[in-house]
Amino acid sequence: MTDPISTISFAAEMFYMAMDAYKLFRKALAFPESAEKLVLRLKVEYVRLQLWGRNSGLDRGYLPAQFKPFEDVILDLLKRLTMLFQDSAKLRERYGLLPTDEIPKDLGSSRTQRSASFIRIKEAWKGIAKLDRDGSGAGQSTGQKDKSASIKRRLQWAISSQSQFEELILEIRGFTDSLNNLLRESQQLALSHDWGKVQIDMLARVEDTGGLRLVQAATKGYQECENIFDMATRKAIVVADTPQSGTSLELVNLAQVVGSDYSIPMVRKSDFDLPTGFRDVARCLARYKSPEHSSCLVIIEKKRYPADLSAEYRESLRVRLKALIHLLNSSERDRQNLPSCLGYWHDPEDSCWCLVYDIPSSPPHKGVVRQLESSLQLRTLLDVIRDPVVRPALEHRIRLASVIAGVLSRLFGSQWLHKSIRSDNIVFLGNKSRQHILTVSPLIVGFEYSRQYTELASIDLVDLDLAQSLYRHPEYQGNERDRKKYRMAYDVYSFGLMLAEIALWTPVLAIYQERLKRRPTEQSPAFLEPQAMNLREEMVKIVERQLAFKIGSEYRDVVLWCLRQTEASMTADKELAAEFYSKVVIPLETISHTFRCH
Repeated sequence: MTDPISTISFAAEMFYMAMDAYKLFRKALAFPESAEKLVLRLKVEYVRLQLWGRNSGLDRGYLPAQFKPFEDVILDLLKRLTMLFQDSAKLRERYGLLPTDEIPKDLGSSRTQRSASFIRIKEAWKGIAKLDRDGSGAGQSTGQKDKSASIKRRLQWAISSQSQFEELILEIRGFTDSLNNLLRESQQLALSHDWGKVQIDMLARVEDTGGLRLVQAATKGYQECENIFDMATRKAIVVADTPQSGTSLELVNLAQVVGSDYSIPMVRKSDFDLPTGFRDVARCLARYKSPEHSSCLVIIEKKRYPADLSAEYRESLRVRLKALIHLLNSSERDRQNLPSCLGYWHDPEDSCWCLVYDIPSSPPHKGVVRQLESSLQLRTLLDVIRDPVVRPALEHRIRLASVIAGVLSRLFGSQWLHKSIRSDNIVFLGNKSRQHILTVSPLIVGFEYSRQYTELASIDLVDLDLAQSLYRHPEYQGNERDRKKYRMAYDVYSFGLMLAEIALWTPVLAIYQERLKRRPTEQSPAFLEPQAMNLREEMVKIVERQLAFKIGSEYRDVVLWCLRQTEASMTADKELAAEFYSKVVIPLETISHTFRCH
């Protein structure tokens, strides 16, 4: 019978050997600039194997008891992965690799100077994936290390066929997938969260258009990387639309940046059957009578501007509007929660642009429009909360909070700010009963000239209406002269208020009005920073006293973290995206997952 201790040690040693074989292979690899995206995919798989080691426990030097029934499978997978990197004949014949001294002259040199973008991305991975043990290969003997070093000195591989090398990456990926499938469900969730943090951290370190394009090329069509691909695509829009030297940038090359030839069509107001009183609404359903498509329902949302706005400022807003449309149309990952834009028209008489949103189908479809039943209704989260009939189950409310947090996290990861997060900008489309409305996927709308974090000019419209002002951070109240530069933390604060509404199932406005009844001296004709500070104080007290009982202490802690975003404690935007993922997304997903498991 095998000694359990030696077996456990051997499993960990096999993991270290696989990791070292991986590293030696990467260091011995020469490749042209055209293959940089493939080498980055190889790095992705290396990090995924590291994360498996962390979540399985093998990186701590032993095989946990839960894996005992799969011990032979794990050993076999790790052994085969290690041998894959050491099988010279297979690497040559099947995976498009040749020793560097055998590269034909017509293939050119594989020892070309690396692009600046590749170097930056490589350093970004190196800076965040600090999962290696000190000294590397802690489970190997000195003789094994010397042998590995000798192999490194002897073999230097060059990529002669990129298509064959891609097959190698797919085989490596298959080994990692097989190992991941052996994890428990809770471990797979933790692994998913670790991978999510790695992606956000890595992308935060890539700030140039070239680097973002390389990230897109390396992750396009890669299922495990769909989040980072979408975030890189959006961030490329942010970078492309960043004004240089105080000048406004027209989005001439934006379609190229997002990897699409999609243009933004202008549509005609006369193509729509608009509801009565359309001039007085901000958002509505309408029937689209496009000659190219069959009649269908769409969402119309207005983006207003002051009637006396100068032509120069109006043009700046138009450019930002086009950036917003490209942002919304750039993602497949969030298609069920961010509407795609079919086009827009300008209505100078109403001082607004009208965006036409497609209505997502379930499951997602390739077309741009679809026929919908006449019973479809458009309701906001605020409408639903105010409805006395609607009392959704706790698990539905937590799932709603988790879904919205996930979408916002991916927006923050691309460093795009919503600037108008509130419950009347979360909409539901469906014909289900009012009681089951939360089972419909929420749509996040109301991007009021959503602005990138890098943009310096502030020409945003801030509505001083109380119902909207309530959701703004205390430091972002009043007119333009009084407001500070918008920060991601302000979006986080607004989301904290929405989370409190979902937990308490009470609108923030009702909570504030109740406070004013108790404290009439706080009545004011305007809602400015002092009033916003009073509201935050009230919300923090209510959350501390009630939420642990109503919805759990973990949810309460998430809300408090969001509400306590003050100037003194604010994290820089680039770091806050990762912190939001850790402090908000992970806890909410974990709570929601717990409900689904019971």
